Amino acid sequence: MIFIITISYLVLLWLIDFRLRLLPFNLTNKIGVALAGVVLVVGLVLATNYCHTHSSDVRVTGKPLRGSREPVGETAHSNAKELAPWKERLLTQPKR
Repeated sequence: MIFIITISYLVLLWLIDFRLRLLPFNLTNKIGVALAGVVLVVGLVLATNYCHTHSSDVRVTGKPLRGSREPVGETAHSNAKELAPWKERLLTQPKR
């Protein structure tokens, strides 16, 4: 993700500085653009880390994925006897 953000920032800089020539390419602008790029990338990464979804107990509860070898989530321990035929059918199916 950082790579994509950095590349898109560099393309934007190329467009503004060299293609359209909207800013003079001198030392002051070079320093400002470099600092702005670092602040932008770090800010986006921090915002992404702050606003991500999370769980405090890290428990997976859901249906088994189609084609998976093991049951997922709570079914792995609570319904082991009921899932035994399902698991055997899955393990005996030929691989594609």
